[in-house]
Amino acid sequence: MEVQIRETCKSCGGSGFVSNPIYEELLELDRKTKKEKGRYLTNYEVDEWWSKRGYNPLEPPPEEYDCDDCEGAGQRTRWITLEEFKKLLK
Repeated sequence: MEVQIRETCKSCGGSGFVSNPIYEELLELDRKTKKEKGRYLTNYEVDEWWSKRGYNPLEPPPEEYDCDDCEGAGQRTRWITLEEFKKLLK
């Protein structure tokens, strides 16, 4: 026999969304520019960066999107045996 349980999604940590990795790349470039040049990226440089990656700078991709694993719910359901369920209760 099995029971269905709901648990926090491991992919998003329960938030229901995940960060778009392209923004980490942009932030890293901004940090590098600050370290090397003593300033942050200008708006022109950011627009140029998006353009080089095929994006319209006025409509960049979203910073976050719904987690694919939990479909944005933050939780997932799965079936487990009664033995596994008993272990969870301890």
